[in-house]
Amino acid sequence: MKPLTSYTCKLNDAQAATLRLWLEDHAFAMRAVPYARFAGEKDKVNVVFYESGKLVLQGKGTAEFV
Repeated sequence: MKPLTSYTCKLNDAQAATLRLWLEDHAFAMRAVPYARFAGEKDKVNVVFYESGKLVLQGKGTAEFV
């Protein structure tokens, strides 16, 4: 079975706010991404939360993050 390297789900505003604080508290490098409310990266995972409410995780660390 292939390792999980991509994951997508929907978050509400409260969940997104909690995630953003968690990313900042865990030393994720925050960055700007077009059409995204916020994005962060650390080690082997990239996290992007889009204005549409969609959360996208990518990278070799996706399974551990999820």
